Amino acid sequence: MKTKFDFYDYFIFVVILLITIFIGLYFGLHLNEKLKKLWYRFFRKTKVQKVENEENKTMEYLTANQSMGAFPIALSLLSTFFSSSSLLGFPAEVYQYGIQYWMIVIGVSFAPIVGAFGTGPFFANLKIVSVFEYLKMRYNSEYARLLGVTLYLIRTLIAMGIVIYGPATALSSLTDFSTEISILLIGLIATFYTTIGGIKAVIWTDVFQTIIMFAGVIAVIIKGTYDVGGISNLWNINSKGGRLNFFVIDPNPLIRQSFWSLVLGSFVAWTSSYGIDQQMVQRYSAAKTKRTAQIALLLNIPGVILLISLCCFSGLVLYANFSQCDPLTNNKQSGVSNPNQLLPYFVMQKFNKIIFIPGLFLSSIFCASLSSVSSALNSMSACIWRDYLMRINKFKNFNDVRSSRTTKIIALLCGLLCTGMGFLISRLGSNLIQISGTINGSLQAPIIGIFFLSCLFPFNNIYGLFAGALSGFVIGCWLSLGSFITKPNFPKLPVSTENCTINYYRSSLEANNLNGFDRIYSVSYMWLSPIGVFFTIVIGVIVSLVTNKIFKIKYEIDDSLIIYRAFRKHNKINRF
Repeated sequence: MKTKFDFYDYFIFVVILLITIFIGLYFGLHLNEKLKKLWYRFFRKTKVQKVENEENKTMEYLTANQSMGAFPIALSLLSTFFSSSSLLGFPAEVYQYGIQYWMIVIGVSFAPIVGAFGTGPFFANLKIVSVFEYLKMRYNSEYARLLGVTLYLIRTLIAMGIVIYGPATALSSLTDFSTEISILLIGLIATFYTTIGGIKAVIWTDVFQTIIMFAGVIAVIIKGTYDVGGISNLWNINSKGGRLNFFVIDPNPLIRQSFWSLVLGSFVAWTSSYGIDQQMVQRYSAAKTKRTAQIALLLNIPGVILLISLCCFSGLVLYANFSQCDPLTNNKQSGVSNPNQLLPYFVMQKFNKIIFIPGLFLSSIFCASLSSVSSALNSMSACIWRDYLMRINKFKNFNDVRSSRTTKIIALLCGLLCTGMGFLISRLGSNLIQISGTINGSLQAPIIGIFFLSCLFPFNNIYGLFAGALSGFVIGCWLSLGSFITKPNFPKLPVSTENCTINYYRSSLEANNLNGFDRIYSVSYMWLSPIGVFFTIVIGVIVSLVTNKIFKIKYEIDDSLIIYRAFRKHNKINRF
């Protein structure tokens, strides 16, 4: 039985990667006059017309000069926020803990609505490139802007490390490449085409990569369902194995997941992505019209529901096929050392006689990672350029050509940093979903909190902003580090090795009896974002009220900077 890639798998994998790189080169040629001349000299043999409006290169690199339609932006958003940690982590999550994780579709479905009818038009009306420009306008302070962008850059750097690490585990299990070589390969490819092509390359490669993502997941579902005798048999096997636990209503925050934590936690986390994330603001800026951006957001609702459903269903497919021989327990024979390798292992087991499919599957994982990393790199370069460097006189005087080159250098350096973070994340643990949720809870929550504070509370001042952000950050990091150190044991659903060579049955493990701070550290990772946002807002409001009274601070805030006042003043702001 084939356990590694053969020639055909490598062929399809390389072809898909080359298409991705070619898209980046195409838009890089469009932006770079020297490269364009070289291209025409060797391939077209025609005279090159000078590109008009050369002074707009930086804005084209970061915002595509508002030329993108709704459909490519919609697919770009979907692939940006649906990374390799989702494609690998969701099936592994369902395999080990059951289908209850699918409940996140409820919370996730409302997030694009918030962006389309709330924060999206609100920020678009302010005509900003970096979302953190809003904080400067709101508090008339560069320090507020620097606070937001610094938190964002730290969070994005760590998140991209997770995203790069995900497909590296798949690549190392399917090929002869080590995890380290795989991390390096992913990071360098994403860095290359993002640096060369800018936001247009990012969006159009996202479109291509989304198609590959869907193709890979659907292939797994069709083959896996067929092999167990159809959907009816698959459903029965999962029912007997306890995997159809859709509704876990228990509100106890110490259980790993419940209906409440999944819905609220996912809503908060994805509202950040679809509502206030820098990558979103750049998509708004790249759209032809404001209405185009709104349509793109709304198209994400069915898209994200479909993709989450497919990934969770593939987890049921995994359990139905491995219900009598768990690869994790039987790891000496299977070679599966962590849950993120379950899906790659399944592909090699079931598609070993079908050419191209293993290569297509790995390409889908790669594409999920590349789309997220490339979008993040473009956004990080925009933030560093707009929020850091343009404050310095030397950079203020740069012409547009030098500015464009500088943003590309920034994207290159960010790509190298994210690749390095991928190596670090590989040492932290095996469950991508839990790692991602934990780190997001500690770093993403204060970012969400400070924007809610700023948009909703006109009396909030700079002291409240910093106090709220610090409290949310400290509490989130405290809980996250505590959970990594104590490693609370959440019981997994039972699995069997009855039909393995070594006959062994592993029942679900009992949860640890925790006391004191250990109980606090066992709070579900899905609650970390809501807890962090709550403390950021509450502490920020209290400190603002107290300092306003002590220092007799009176703010005259423009109505356009408070979201409900802006909607009231411009009652058509939510109509693109």
